[in-house]
Amino acid sequence: MANPDDYHAYSVREEQRRAADEVERRREEREHQEEHRRRDAAAWRCREGGRKVYPDDDVRGTKAVPGGLCDICRHRAEEQAAAEVDARLDGPLGWIRALRSGGR
Repeated sequence: MANPDDYHAYSVREEQRRAADEVERRREEREHQEEHRRRDAAAWRCREGGRKVYPDDDVRGTKAVPGGLCDICRHRAEEQAAAEVDARLDGPLGWIRALRSGGR
């Protein structure tokens, strides 16, 4: 009668565990590669910066618009638009308004 606690039985169980772990590792790797392929297929190039943009990029809490700008160029455009609004509001005598309103 075989002892289930002997070295041979332990070796067999350990080999089965290693094989199962390897199968799981390969499955996870395939899933990771497939996800990478799907994400890459959905990407586009930024019109301005040429960077690759992924639809699920959400660095600043805003979703990328398909075919649109990357997060960096979008942020730069927002800053530029805000600066233009400030310049229009300030006008040639903007510093006077700034003094009256307590400075900006």
